[in-house]
Amino acid sequence: MSNDGFARWGIGLLLLLMLLITAADAMTGLQISLWIAYVVPVALGAWLFGFRVGFYIALLSGLLLSVVGIVWGHLFASSWFFAFAVLSRTMCFVFIAWLCHRLRLTQELEHTVRAYEELCESLHIGLVDRKGRSGRGER
Repeated sequence: MSNDGFARWGIGLLLLLMLLITAADAMTGLQISLWIAYVVPVALGAWLFGFRVGFYIALLSGLLLSVVGIVWGHLFASSWFFAFAVLSRTMCFVFIAWLCHRLRLTQELEHTVRAYEELCESLHIGLVDRKGRSGRGER
């Protein structure tokens, strides 16, 4: 399967997962909120497809939280408190998407550096730092 096919199927599955979480959140009633479950599709979207997808899933999660609260009710004393709660949770989702994306980039960079070091070692080339010293303590 091509990368485009994987992306379409993967994003589609994440959206389906979000709809299932929303349905479960609506069924739990007023006493329990499953807002933390939305972290799973947000994190997976950012990890697998980049920050942009994670960001959009985070925004969609906030929208779905709003829909559940508006349609099925919420326990907040005021609509302003409810709006603040949804906004703060949405910002947490965006932050989680950013963290997952950055972690993925960092791991990819570490993997590339490790492969480069192994290649240099196999070719018996010492790495040189910015001050002109090789990795073997020579100048």
